[in-house]
Amino acid sequence: IDGPPVDPESTMAEVLGILDTIFVVIFTVEAALKITALGPKKYITNSWNMLDFGIVIIGLISSMISAFASGTGGMGALRSLRAFRALRPLRVAARSEGMKVVVSALFQAVPAIGNVALVCILFYLIFGILGLNLFMGKMHRCMDVGGGDVIYPFALGLDETVATREWCKAGTHLVGCLATSKAVFYSAGGEAGWDWVKTNDTSTVINADYNREEMYGGEWKVTASEATAAVLRTTGVEQAEMKLRYGWLASAFHAPKGSAENISVAGAFTSYCEPHFLETSWDLPEFYDFDNIGNSMLILFETATLEMWLGVMYHSVDAVGEGFHPRHNYNPAACVFYVIFIIIGAFFVMNLFVGVTIDKFNEMKEQAA
Repeated sequence: IDGPPVDPESTMAEVLGILDTIFVVIFTVEAALKITALGPKKYITNSWNMLDFGIVIIGLISSMISAFASGTGGMGALRSLRAFRALRPLRVAARSEGMKVVVSALFQAVPAIGNVALVCILFYLIFGILGLNLFMGKMHRCMDVGGGDVIYPFALGLDETVATREWCKAGTHLVGCLATSKAVFYSAGGEAGWDWVKTNDTSTVINADYNREEMYGGEWKVTASEATAAVLRTTGVEQAEMKLRYGWLASAFHAPKGSAENISVAGAFTSYCEPHFLETSWDLPEFYDFDNIGNSMLILFETATLEMWLGVMYHSVDAVGEGFHPRHNYNPAACVFYVIFIIIGAFFVMNLFVGVTIDKFNEMKEQAA
């Protein structure tokens, strides 16, 4: 019933506080009577009595802190002890033989569970090392800094085979439209690398079928700066050096062959859509990678839970190689790695924990009988 939405000054909070105090008093009186009846030595030899006593002590400390602490500072931080009130339902187990067997089985299974955990870690280590060999350095991708999305090379007129780390780390690119293709060009000096002027107005038409406004036409004269033109016009060995440094300098994948190269030489072109700058960065996914054994084992644990693992598998399928942007369905065989791990790591190893606990429960049940 208690929670953050409950106003500390409300009647509900006051009633909850009174009930909490009443239960603490009842548990304290019960513990005192047991100690008096059994004697301190006999009382502490029973683990269930010790559990009750621990709950009582925590309840007393929590009540005193709630009564005297201001809610801020060092004493206020100790109010987190109130979370141990969740142990109170365990008192029910002390009064039910069936519950005692279950709880005792859980505690007595801990050593065996530790052995299973070592086997589990061994399998995770084996698959983690395999993951390093398969995907280390391959999970990087080129991101649109402004939009925060992964770039799609074909949508930029960029051949996906030349979408590399060097191209992405070049920083800023100009994106425009030729007659038959999107086009993307290197830009020296960031957004100072190109300039454009609108030379033909656009026309707006209302599409009644789709109930939307559509824009057609429009032309922009785009001109490279001297620094950008100097890089684009390089040839031979010098051009090869520029490509090693900045990646592919000009691309219009769907345009006739040589279109981008001709623009590079001219240093200017007419764009049939409004040009814009694209700032890129070469980044790893925020929550997963296979670049070290720790991260590799962590993502395998997430895969074993069968939660949020499909995105990792699809990324692995698209992974090309170190320094290359992912390509759609480049390596479908990568799925086999995840399927085998789920069979072993999730269905087999994880179920060993359940099996050990059930085995211990059955053993204790037979002893009790």
